[in-house]
Formats: sequence, structure tokens, C-alpha cells
Amino acid sequence: MVIQFDLSSVNLLGVLLGSFADFCFCYIWFDILFPKQILKYCGWTEEEAKKNSAKFHTGRNLLTAYTTKFITAFVLALVVHSLEITTTFGVLKLCAILWFGFMATVSMNEVLWHGEKFEYYLVNQIGFLVCSLGMAFIYSLIAL
Repeated sequence: MVIQFDLSSVNLLGVLLGSFADFCFCYIWFDILFPKQILKYCGWTEEEAKKNSAKFHTGRNLLTAYTTKFITAFVLALVVHSLEITTTFGVLKLCAILWFGFMATVSMNEVLWHGEKFEYYLVNQIGFLVCSLGMAFIYSLIAL
């Protein structure tokens, strides 16, 4: 089997909307649903969180964060079309497999070698999985 990466097969509207959905889902997950848990696991006070939020939520950082989501959605779309996946379930399954193989496993190094709390790892990784699946779902609805 020869896998060919054909850029013309990627639906750019699907990538744009899927990456925007991922960006929004991450905001909801990390800033609305679980901010207290994240503060607790990071060891930050609410004052430190507000200070860090103002420092990190700059236009440049938000644009960079969206750009990373766009790249992820684009690569997922490229792989989806290269493997000729034609169903939403297939896209979701691929996304979950890629998340497990490349995100969940690599991020475990933060726990093992940098002292990150396992609970923080869980909140982050489940969040990334949910957000990635949302991106994959939106892409599949538009592009397939």
C-alpha cells in the first residue's frame, strides 16, 4: 500500500472550522469547566492565575494557539484522505489512536521526569482528547 499525501484533497473550510471548534472546546474545558482543578494541580493561587492569565492571554499567544490547532486539523485531514477514510466514525477512531500514540504517551514524560501531578496529566489529556475528537467530528461533517 502506497500512501500519498495529496494536499488538494484537504477541505480547507473543514480544517478552519474543525480547528476553531478545537480552540473553542479547549477554552471551555480548561477555562470554564476545570480551572479550579488546574489551579490546584499547578499549585497556583487565584491571584497568580489572574496574573498569569493576563500575561498568557495575549493576542500573539492566542494566535499561536489557534495556529497549532490549525496545523493539527490540517495534518489529521491529510492523513484521513491519504488513508481514504470515508466515515465520521473512522475519523474519530483515527483521531483517538493518534492522540493515544502521540499525545497521551509522550505527555506522560512530564509526570515521570518533570514532577507533573498525575491528576493534572489526566485533566489535560482527557481535555485534549475531547477537544481533538470535537475537531475531528466537525471536520468529518464538512469534508466527508
